[in-house]
Amino acid sequence: MGRSVVQRPGLAVGGAVLVGLGVVIALGTFDSEHAERTSTFADVDRIELATGSGDVTVRVGDVDRVTVVEKLSYRWSEPSETHTVDDSVLRLERCDAWWCEVDHEVIVPRGLAVSGELGSGSLSANGVSSVDVEAGSGDVRLAEITGDVRLDVGSGSAEFHDVDGAVVAEAGSGTLTGRELRGSVEAEAGSGAIDLQLAEPGDVTASVGSGDLRVAVPRGDYRVEGDTGSGERRLEVGSDPEAPNVLLLDSNSGDVTLLRN
Repeated sequence: MGRSVVQRPGLAVGGAVLVGLGVVIALGTFDSEHAERTSTFADVDRIELATGSGDVTVRVGDVDRVTVVEKLSYRWSEPSETHTVDDSVLRLERCDAWWCEVDHEVIVPRGLAVSGELGSGSLSANGVSSVDVEAGSGDVRLAEITGDVRLDVGSGSAEFHDVDGAVVAEAGSGTLTGRELRGSVEAEAGSGAIDLQLAEPGDVTASVGSGDLRVAVPRGDYRVEGDTGSGERRLEVGSDPEAPNVLLLDSNSGDVTLLRN
């Protein structure tokens, strides 16, 4: 006897409706919306970061007020503002809504400090007075900093160029790169590399795990110290035990290179 087949058109139609509804949701409801909002403030002395995956750009302009531009990408309803000002501190925050990301661009007068925490977003700051920032997987790019720099980055990389003050920087698997440094430097990296160049003679304390360490210094007298495990040590600068400037350069399995500018 032949096997009978029972047709169920209701199930087929229902399945088609569900598939169609899924397509409508995917193409319609979940489309990203974009918005840009601008605010201006007076009497701001410091910027505090509490951001997530969004990028932050801070740059100095010929201005006497602080301008904040929020660049939003979101779904459903537009989120509320992601910045506040309290006691002369501008606080930049992540979005408080689902499916939301915000990038901040801030134009400031000279003399402002930047501090706080980043998630996976990046920070670019140019011309500010000082920076004290902790970053997760985001990158940090700094230039023309008139004061001190303190950085703690995870898997992201950090670049700091043209810094007048002292630098204290630590990285996990990220790299640290410094150019035109005029103050003392303390730098430590786990599996990342460190590459430093001094504009003026000064003290350097630097340590790497499995990454390479490279330091370039200007003419001057230096006391060179440090240990290297399984890596190579190439020193083109002689060590003077009476020198006022100390270069303490350590590595585990990475190479150490010390040379003149």
